[in-house]
Amino acid sequence: MKKNIFIIILFSFFSHFMIFSQTIEKIPLDHSVYDTWKDLTNAEISNNAEWISYEINPQKGDGNLYIYSLNSSKFDSISRAYDAKISPNSTFIAFKIKPQFLTTRKAKLDKVKKDKMPKDSIGIMVFGSDTIMKYENLISYKLPKKNSDWMAFLLEKKKEKNDSIPNDTLTGKKSKKSKKEKEKRVI
Repeated sequence: MKKNIFIIILFSFFSHFMIFSQTIEKIPLDHSVYDTWKDLTNAEISNNAEWISYEINPQKGDGNLYIYSLNSSKFDSISRAYDAKISPNSTFIAFKIKPQFLTTRKAKLDKVKKDKMPKDSIGIMVFGSDTIMKYENLISYKLPKKNSDWMAFLLEKKKEKNDSIPNDTLTGKKSKKSKKEKEKRVI
């Protein structure tokens, strides 16, 4: 008797599932839906388990970094931020900020040289405050592995235009110097 009831329940469950699955409209996957897909990446939890960060990035365009506090339920998002790392003492979070997608794409289409391309920035947010410190032209950054409240980052030095040929004070024209004299002045 128990076996028959189990079979009837199982049969009704599967028949209900089959009816329900036929009523759902199936949308075909094609190339037009790929750009709408998003990836959730780089999830990180602080050592004191108070802060969570993760990225949601579209296939094409600018993504967001989300930071959530479990204690205060504070939720914050930072546009174009990625590669976030929470400090070992859980006092701040550091992250890279990409240039805008359209700016980078335009530069690539214009075949801009690599050293002239838009550079990443670094952002540092101290937990408990709403301010974000930003520094441009980031090369790299590192956080220590053990408990500490410091970090190191390397920025690209701004290039200054340096005219190696001085103007002639009387005529206002550039003087012609030999190649050796120019090298001596530059060194």
